[in-house]
Amino acid sequence: MQPTTTLLSILGETIQTFGVLGITLLFLMLFRVLSRTYFLRWGQAWLAMLVALMSLHLVFSFPVLSFLEPLYFAGEYIFAALLWLGVATFPQREVAVRRLIWPIAAIIAVWSLCLTYSNPYFGNRFSLHAYVFTASLLPAWMALYRLTLPISYVWAKKAALVALALLMLNFVLCASSLFSGPYVSELVHNCYFAYQSIFDLIFEVLLAFSLLIIAAVNMKGELERANRVLQSERDNMSMLAHQDALTGCFNRHALGGLSIGNRSGLVVMLDINDLKPINDNYGHQLGDQAICRVAHTVKAHLRAQDYLCRYGGDEFVIVSFDLSSREAEQRMQEIQQALKALPPLDPLHNALSISWGIQAFVGEQAFEAAIDAADGLMYKQKLAFHETSSI
Repeated sequence: MQPTTTLLSILGETIQTFGVLGITLLFLMLFRVLSRTYFLRWGQAWLAMLVALMSLHLVFSFPVLSFLEPLYFAGEYIFAALLWLGVATFPQREVAVRRLIWPIAAIIAVWSLCLTYSNPYFGNRFSLHAYVFTASLLPAWMALYRLTLPISYVWAKKAALVALALLMLNFVLCASSLFSGPYVSELVHNCYFAYQSIFDLIFEVLLAFSLLIIAAVNMKGELERANRVLQSERDNMSMLAHQDALTGCFNRHALGGLSIGNRSGLVVMLDINDLKPINDNYGHQLGDQAICRVAHTVKAHLRAQDYLCRYGGDEFVIVSFDLSSREAEQRMQEIQQALKALPPLDPLHNALSISWGIQAFVGEQAFEAAIDAADGLMYKQKLAFHETSSI
């Protein structure tokens, strides 16, 4: 190889070393910040590649350090193993590969030592190593191929597959006689081997960039899933904050959250008749059963767009939009008849009944006044019920 070509080759290997160092630091720093296992594996993979490149430089620069040659072979095999391990455990799913780490490490160590002393010529040793190293990258390529990404980000996986395939192809070409046979001109031979390290670095940078995109897509998915969980929890908490624990209806605070605007509607205030005697004579447990029975009966006769709120101990408020007073009165009569048709709660002898008052409103300002007016009408009906029942 000509001196100029040799200098270019050394320069290319130096550039590759610093490029791999940058990739290594990037993944290790990402692991420190984001604590994702795949960042650690990929950082360790490029660290192993960095050790391999530096060992090769030292061996060729200082023949006395030829004992470091196994580190070069082992470093590239470790790179392939850790690259596969990072993809195989992605995203954040531990697979049954941990038990394979030590057997793989032992195989790499033994093979690297055997390869170092298998042939007196480094070119022959490197050719065999290149083929084995290419084969060792196949599990990582297959793991990437099986990786599932959203359709809009499939290009990142394809880029990673192409980059890894080109890296494998570059090693195969370097080991073959395609650029070193007698039929190849010296110019082609020298140019390829002078820039072979640059080709490796280009493919490694493309691979690292693609893996970063894949990791970013995974973290985006994690954030979206976390946001959905938080949204669901927030909705549940909001529902619990505005829900009556006993009946499952809205509570009194939910009335303030209704969007009234300029809409017209009706407020129905209803009260359970004679609930206090039930509590006094039979206990609050039976009284709670009476409240729940009334709430469930009222719900069964309301429309999906109506709101039922437990206003107080035995008082309920119904808010309905686009409903006439006549229709509301008819519904309340139906609820009263449905309660009478139910068998009395044991040990009660009489069916439950309710009193109610209906008041229309238009707009948000009239809403509170309508509640007070409906409460007054309900109270009058309740007094009439007591007068009738006492006769």
